[in-house]
Amino acid sequence: MWNWKTGKYDYYQAPAQTALGYGDEVKPPVKNGMSGWLGDDPDMAGHILPPGSKAVGSGDVAMGEIAAIEEERVGMSPWIAAGLAVTIPTVILWLTINLGKLVSK
Repeated sequence: MWNWKTGKYDYYQAPAQTALGYGDEVKPPVKNGMSGWLGDDPDMAGHILPPGSKAVGSGDVAMGEIAAIEEERVGMSPWIAAGLAVTIPTVILWLTINLGKLVSK
C-alpha cells in the first residue's frame, strides 16, 4: 500500500484464507472527473487490504498487489488536493491582478 506521508510502499502480509483466486483481479475503476487526465488513484481503484493483515515493512518498490485501507478511501484524493492547491492560489492571484481593472471600468 502506498503511504502518502512517507513516500514509500508499506508491506503487509494478508491471512492465507484471504488470497485472491484466479479471476479475482481488480475491476476497471469507476470513472470520475479526474480519471484519464491524471490517471487513477490506486487507493481508489484497487482492492481493500484484507482484515487481519499485519505490517511487515516498507520500501521504494511496489511488491505484490497495491491495496488500500478501507477508512482511508473515504477522504479526498491526493490528485484533487493537488489540483485545489494549484487552482485556488491561481484564481486569487488573477483576481488580485485584474480586480483593479474590473472596478475602474
